This record gives sequence, structure tokens and C-alpha cells, in this order.
Amino acid sequence: MVDANWGADEAPTKSKRIPQWLWWCGGGCLLALVVAAILGYMVFNYGKQLVAEGTDPEKQWPKLQRILPFDERPVGYELNWGSSLLVETYALRDSEGRVGLVMRFPESQAGAVDAQLMNPDHSGALFGMGGRREVSALKIMVQGRDLEAVRFYQQQGQDMDGDGQPDQGHTVMVRLTDPGATEPVVLQIFTPGPEGFVPPTEDDVRAFLAPFHVGQ
Repeated sequence: MVDANWGADEAPTKSKRIPQWLWWCGGGCLLALVVAAILGYMVFNYGKQLVAEGTDPEKQWPKLQRILPFDERPVGYELNWGSSLLVETYALRDSEGRVGLVMRFPESQAGAVDAQLMNPDHSGALFGMGGRREVSALKIMVQGRDLEAVRFYQQQGQDMDGDGQPDQGHTVMVRLTDPGATEPVVLQIFTPGPEGFVPPTEDDVRAFLAPFHVGQ
């Protein structure tokens, strides 16, 4: 009689294990994904905070006042955007529809303001976006000061009117600080017309700056 073999003498089957090298690779990839997710979440939240603060006039008006002083908040002006990222920038619109971009450049870019933005021989546009033509230099008397300015036609610039399309048209750029200032402040102004921006006049510049202290 042959005894039945119920498998008592068989070696137990080893459970399958994840290879160690795969664990380290998988663990490393998992760690990378976790870090990427955390960084993405932080960037997303920072972006939301940046937009929320940039479009909050209660936070942006006091900041603008430090570089373009005024006694009381100008009536009829909308402060649509403010940011200190790279270049301190504020976008304003007055009751006549004129759009002004106020920019304070850091000391490291003061030379570029002289060599490029305020140079009538320079054909590049703001921040290298697009170009400019028909550039001419002029002086504009504002509150007893002769302000240095350049008039030009901007091609493919920023979306100033919020229609989702890069704006192009006539504009004037005015230096609000004295030449040689370590942190120059510049105003770029656009005047709307029936079919895009029309050439801003000297009176447009004076009217836009009327509520602010430019003569000091």
C-alpha cells in the first residue's frame, strides 16, 4: 500500500516579493511625484494669491501712492492691476478711458531705461514684446516740470484694454523721475479712439497726471 503524499514534505511556496531595486526606483519616483504635487500646489496657491492681491485696489492704491504721490484717491480712476514681480507695475484707467501703465524699475535696470525705453533711436518695445516705430523725443510740461518723453507707434504690445488681443497703436512714454534716478519711474499712456488707440496729446498726459504730485 502506497501512503498518500499530502504535501507535508514539500517546501512551502515563497511569496512573491517586489525586487529591491524596483522598490527604490518606485519609491524615488513616488517621492518625486509627491514633491512635484506639493510644489504645484504651492505655485497654484501663490498664483491665486498674486492675482487676488494684484486686482485688489485696497491693497494696490497705497503701494502706488509711494511712487506716484496723491493727497486723496483720484476720483474716476480704476486701478486694475498692481504687481511688484520683476518690475513694479500698476495699470490705471481714468474716466475718459485713457490707460496708463506706471512702472518703477529697479536700480539694476536703470541703464536699460535710458538706453532703450527713453531712447528715440531704439526700436524695441517694452520688455522686448513687439516693436515700435515712428519714435520721436519730446518734452512735456507737467506741473511746472519739463518731463522727458518719447512718442511712438507700438506694435504687438500688452493687452491693455482686456479684450484678449495684444494692443498696438500710438502711445507716449513719460519719465516721471529726474534723469539719473536710481529707481526710475515711467508712465506709458494710451488714448482710446473709435478704432484703437490714437496718438495721446500733451494735454492727455497732463490730464491723466493731474491728481498726482508730479511737480515735487
